[in-house]
Amino acid sequence: MCEKTEHHIYEGGEITFLLQEEPAGVSSTTSTLAPAIKAEPDNSDTLAMQLSSVAISECPPRKRTKYSHTTQEQASADQHLKPRPHPHPHPQTKDQHHQLKHKQPTPTPQPTIHKIHASKTHLASASPFFSRMFTRPNFTEGQTLTETGHLTLTAEWPLAPFLLLMRIIHHQTHPWPDKIDFQTLVDLTIMADYYGCVHVVKFYVGGWLDRLERRLPRRYSEEVVVKWIFVAWVYGRQNVLRCCTRMAIENATDEVRADVYQLRVCEMIISTVPALPFFSSFLCGRVI
Repeated sequence: MCEKTEHHIYEGGEITFLLQEEPAGVSSTTSTLAPAIKAEPDNSDTLAMQLSSVAISECPPRKRTKYSHTTQEQASADQHLKPRPHPHPHPQTKDQHHQLKHKQPTPTPQPTIHKIHASKTHLASASPFFSRMFTRPNFTEGQTLTETGHLTLTAEWPLAPFLLLMRIIHHQTHPWPDKIDFQTLVDLTIMADYYGCVHVVKFYVGGWLDRLERRLPRRYSEEVVVKWIFVAWVYGRQNVLRCCTRMAIENATDEVRADVYQLRVCEMIISTVPALPFFSSFLCGRVI
């Protein structure tokens, strides 16, 4: 049975979000990370090299046969010297047999359902997405809210950044974390862009960005650089945008796969720029 946890972001709120959190150690099926090996239609040589390297690294070491470095006479002599296993192993006691027979299976960890209570007024004022949902007659959610006075929505987001977003929208910023990890910031930015409330979130993430920008990647990694381009574009951090786009231009050996990471803004940026050498100058408004 699933565990349930209540989060009263706004006491007595009309909106309840249901968010399912998988137990620790269970991987999510909606991961935005790139696959370890991705087949490219026009790069079969690279794919073959990747497959061969993985196959070699995952193969177990080859076992030595008994005739690999010895003669047949030496192998037969060694075989007679080896002790033979006892034909009758030690019998189990009655208690041990009973324990093995009635051993209970390990219970499977169940996901946790988080119920997050929020305010209709705060959501509608901060997000055009929720404003249209609650007020326009062609939305069934708005009709349900008008008729019953309450609405339950299912959210498929990571828990920690979604709670941060709800606290920002409801102005509950005390206490407030001094720092967050980069992936949480990326997830928060994706939600802010999706719900159209970047102008609200931008005010609260400035300190986190200042701290994280001190550790910008020095070596090219497509995933990290693409995510930094996305974050810098959304929040207007031109210096970071210039640095990361230059790194992508100088180090990318193939087409930058923004669609793999499901970042709408980044995919739009890369697809609308025909020539990569002018990528940074196009984004930053001047020739580098």
